[in-house]
Amino acid sequence: MKKIKFLLGILTIAASTSLLSSCFSDPTFDEKPEVTLPSAETTYTITVKTNPADAKLTYNGKPVDKTFTTKENGELVVSADDSYVAQTINVVLGENKNIVLDVTLIKKPTSNTSVADAEASTSETEVNGNNNSSIVIPAGITQTNESVSDDAKFGIGVYNVVAVTEEPKVTEDKVENDKPHDVLVAVCEPDGARFDEPVTISVAAQNAEGLSFECTNDKEGDPAKSISVGQNTLSAKVDHFSNWTFSLMARVIKIEEQEEVLFDGDILIHAGSNAFNYTAKAGVSSNRNGIAETFLISQFGSKLTNVAKTGTLSSTGEGSARIRVIQTKKIITYKSGNTQFTATVYGAIRVDVLNVTYDTTGHSGGIGTN
Repeated sequence: MKKIKFLLGILTIAASTSLLSSCFSDPTFDEKPEVTLPSAETTYTITVKTNPADAKLTYNGKPVDKTFTTKENGELVVSADDSYVAQTINVVLGENKNIVLDVTLIKKPTSNTSVADAEASTSETEVNGNNNSSIVIPAGITQTNESVSDDAKFGIGVYNVVAVTEEPKVTEDKVENDKPHDVLVAVCEPDGARFDEPVTISVAAQNAEGLSFECTNDKEGDPAKSISVGQNTLSAKVDHFSNWTFSLMARVIKIEEQEEVLFDGDILIHAGSNAFNYTAKAGVSSNRNGIAETFLISQFGSKLTNVAKTGTLSSTGEGSARIRVIQTKKIITYKSGNTQFTATVYGAIRVDVLNVTYDTTGHSGGIGTN
């Protein structure tokens, strides 16, 4: 760790939102104490925003609060009462030590249409679910799994996948380099139902046209019989019910690294601890809305969001310090089908000490602000 001869002491970054004023007597000029710059943060802070608000969380099998810290990759399970579908979220820790996850649980899907009703119908049967999702059942269909009751109700419910995945890497711009990225999950009931001809499931997907998708089930990983992409809809023909996942097929063709200044200013310091506030960034922003943005949230946890942070300066004397807080960011260009779109993702934070001034004449104290 680098040693610097200056008035400043140890500079560390701590999670807090308080602002600390500094008041002191005449500055001293006869000492130039050693300064130790901070080591990099090693602990991650994960904040989970849930709907419903009273959802319960476990991380790697242990109960956690809505905001918790960790140093390990893990599996976050978000659940509520028995009327909701629980979600499992994979978290792969990366450069950004501040992670925000937006998780909305859906109710277990059902309807007034039973298996017997659909089998007896002489016309096509449509069952509607949340978020403009639907099941279309052909006339005269037969459900062939004997363990599924004739009284079982059809239902469909769709939720957005949330995760924090591995850092993206650039690949050669070829279609064969496309990888599936889970975006939407269609929960289809009754689970285990099998049909003698395909049933069509449809989900809302704004601005999907021009992008490439696949659809697979969560048990065997089998693909749907077929998938079609409309302007604002994805549809798949399936011959049995479980959870069907719609995945965007995409590759990374460019990553540009930049930096953004979060805080740049002077703060008065005294012997002891001094604080300054700044706002860090987490999540992702994009130049394309709709299902492409949903895909990015499935990779980086949430839309772009601000996280209040406080830096702490520990000094052995009085004066003022000019500091700059900088966060790295990456502009990632994805390609799906023939369509390109970009994502801006924020990463690590560092603190630079630009200058230290001994003369605080005319000041009895001060604060750091962002």
